[in-house]
Formats: sequence, structure tokens, C-alpha cells
Amino acid sequence: FRDFRDARKRGWCSVFGEITRSHNPRTGICDATINRQAKQQNRLTVMVELVTHELDIDPEQGFPFPKDTQVIEVTVPVRSRQAVENAIAPYSEFQGYFIAGFWEPEDDEF
Repeated sequence: FRDFRDARKRGWCSVFGEITRSHNPRTGICDATINRQAKQQNRLTVMVELVTHELDIDPEQGFPFPKDTQVIEVTVPVRSRQAVENAIAPYSEFQGYFIAGFWEPEDDEF
């Protein structure tokens, strides 16, 4: 909401694309929507490789390797391990996994 600061207390709401009064309830909705959109635009999508703590042994080479590996996509506010850990924490299906690595996907990936 951009306040015109005029005598009629009006302003422009870019969300609804109309002039509204600064004391109108829609002005609060306008501000909240703009703030929510700004927060969403400032978020990053990262790919996360998760591996299990449980290991198998490669019968040919004799080397241990994770029993299961998954690559998932999560949205985070900043590119950090803590942000990735917080993003996957609510998902019970990832208990027993740890983060092997994370990266931002390339633009040309399909």
C-alpha cells in the first residue's frame, strides 16, 4: 500500500490494483499480502541429498555405502545447513537420514 498522504487519506494498493483509504480493512490485507509475497520471493529452492546412517557393504569392492539415498527439493530463506535442517525437520519420513550435501539447482535442469 502506497499512501498518497492527501486530505482524503487515500492510497494505492498494488495487490488489488485500486485506490483505497488508508483506514480501510482492505489496506491491512493489501500490506499483509505484499509482505507475504516479498518473503516468498526472497526464498531459495535447494536440492538436498539425504543418506541413511545404515550402511551396506559392496560385495565386489568391499566398501561401505549408504543403504538408501534420496534427493529432495526444499525451499529455504537462506542458503545454509541450518536452514535446510529446519526445512526437513517436520518430515518424519526423513528420520534416520542425514544431509550429505545441498545445492541450488541449475537453471537448465528439467
